[in-house]
Formats: sequence, structure tokens, C-alpha cells
Amino acid sequence: LFLGLVGLARDYLALHRLYRWSLPVDDENILKDYQRLSREAELKKPPKLLKNDRLTTPVLAGLFHPAVYLTNERYEKQELCFILSHELTHYQRRDLWYKLLMQAVVSIYWFNPFLYKMRRDAERTVENLCDARVLGGLSSQEQLSYSRLLLKTAAKQSRVGRSRRSKASVWTAMILFRVYLKKER
Repeated sequence: LFLGLVGLARDYLALHRLYRWSLPVDDENILKDYQRLSREAELKKPPKLLKNDRLTTPVLAGLFHPAVYLTNERYEKQELCFILSHELTHYQRRDLWYKLLMQAVVSIYWFNPFLYKMRRDAERTVENLCDARVLGGLSSQEQLSYSRLLLKTAAKQSRVGRSRRSKASVWTAMILFRVYLKKER
């Protein structure tokens, strides 16, 4: 339990630093796309949209004051819309609260090694469900573009040493690509 509290404190401090060193997105085109996607998702109060040059991939963070954090990398318009849709889907599904619950369970039952695997599998499942929801409203060509974006993101993550997460992303992208190929035949 003590280690769980230490982990939560560490995560809180990391989130505080992330927020502190982030800037509001000032690109009008990105803001318009974000507002449009938020309306399409029927979000009454979408999370803030910020950018942070220390991130390697975009992320949704913050339980009480959530924000979508973008990297300084330049994305094509379609890729950016995919990314924003993905992060807004996490927000809409309240995935951060689910992850907090999983962390709390692992903290309480820290001695059970199966819970660590269950948490990793649950996080992978959350990502896959989010990807599936985004893919649900896309054409076959857009699904292929989304799969390419997943592969590109996974490759970038593996370069910065996040091998477990990147392997899951590569696996997901490969499955999506195979599904696309089967539909095209």
C-alpha cells in the first residue's frame, strides 16, 4: 500500500511537471479541428489542448483537469485528426479513471504477480478498444492510414525504449492492416 501511494505521488508530480512545462496550442487550424471533433464526440467540456516539447507521443492526462498533450512534431491534417479522435475517445470512455482503479488494486494486492500482468493486459485492451472505436467510423482507406500512423508511433516509441507498449502497438497495427487487406480482396 505504501509503494502504491509512493507511485501515485510520483505520477502526480510527473503530471504537475507536464502541465507546468506545456503551452496552449496556438495553431488555428488545429484548434478548429479539435473543436469540430469535440462537437462530433458530443463533449460538453472537452479537455484542454496543450503542447509539450518533451513528449514523444501525444497523450491524455489529468483526472480532475484533463488535457490532451501534443508533441511538437508536425503531423498531416488527417494524422492529427486521428490522434485527437483517439485521445478524445479515451476522455469520453473515462479510461484514466479505469487506469487509476487498476493502479489502486495493484497497490493493495502488490504481492500478487498476476495483477501486474492483468494491469498490462487491461491497458493494452483499453488502447485496442479505443483504436477500434476510432476505426469504426473510418473508410477502408482511412483505416489503412490509421494503421500506418500506429506503426509510425510504435516505431518512435521503440526508439525511446518503451518496448512493451510499442510491441503492443505494432501488433495492433499489423492486425488492423491484415483486416484491411482481407476487406480489399
